[in-house]
This record gives sequence, C-alpha cells and structure tokens, in this order.
Amino acid sequence: MSGLGQMFSAEWPENEFTKQVPRPNFEVGIGTLTEEGYTAICGASITDLKDYVESLKRAGFNKDADTTDTSAFGFTVYSYSANNGKGYYVDIGNTMGMSSIAITKAMG
Repeated sequence: MSGLGQMFSAEWPENEFTKQVPRPNFEVGIGTLTEEGYTAICGASITDLKDYVESLKRAGFNKDADTTDTSAFGFTVYSYSANNGKGYYVDIGNTMGMSSIAITKAMG
C-alpha cells in the first residue's frame, strides 16, 4: 500500500479505508495511514460527530454499535463505534475537545 504514514491535509484522502465511509462535512487535519487502517484528527464539534454518525449508520456502520455520550466536570465525552458487516470497523469520538475518526479492518 503506497502512501503509508502521517499526512497533514484538510482534504479527505482516497484510500481503501476512507472509501468505506461517507466523506465527513468537517475539516480533517492530521491523518495516519497504515496497512491496518486510517486514523485522522478532525476539526469537528460533538454536534458534527453526531450528524456524521447518522450518515455512518445509513452507510451500514450499525453492526455491534456502541455509543458513549456523557458529561462530567464541564467536559463531554462522545464516541461511536460499529462495523459494517463487510470487514471494516469505524470508531469516532471527541474527548476533551479533540475529535478523531478511525477506520480499520474488523477483527474476524
């Protein structure tokens, strides 16, 4: 797989993993591509992520889904993880203001 490693870009890259999910409607900053998956740090609010989760569900990422949405001491933690039943797993979240998206091959 070519192009492995870290990349700095506001563009959603084209690779095996990003082709599995809808393109997000928010800025993507630092991304890392490995043979196991793609992970990106994003400029997304919790509201942005919740909207994105709905598009992920419509795209089939709703198997074995797990959601965390909790607030404590002025901080909100939000995450969603699921697989698409076709060998790919997505994990998105926002913890203490940092958002991320990870797409990996599901363990099988």
